[in-house]
Amino acid sequence: MTTLEEYLERRDKFINENWKVKRRECCVCNNRLDFLNFISQSVNHEFYTLEQLEKIWKSPHIQLYCCGCVELVYQNIHDYLLFF
Repeated sequence: MTTLEEYLERRDKFINENWKVKRRECCVCNNRLDFLNFISQSVNHEFYTLEQLEKIWKSPHIQLYCCGCVELVYQNIHDYLLFF
């Protein structure tokens, strides 16, 4: 089994065990965020375990962005750095 297949198998098991988790909203636009998208569409699995991603998701001290807002944040940072 490849590393990707192992990850997907672990992810599916994790999702089935933790399907009902805290709801989150984007800290900028208040759009509802989806936990399944958070763990499946991000590259975070390369750096974090699924358990660590769950802790990040559940933490009240970490602000999360939707895809649209994170792109705006990165663009603003990029523009700011080019200005100087």
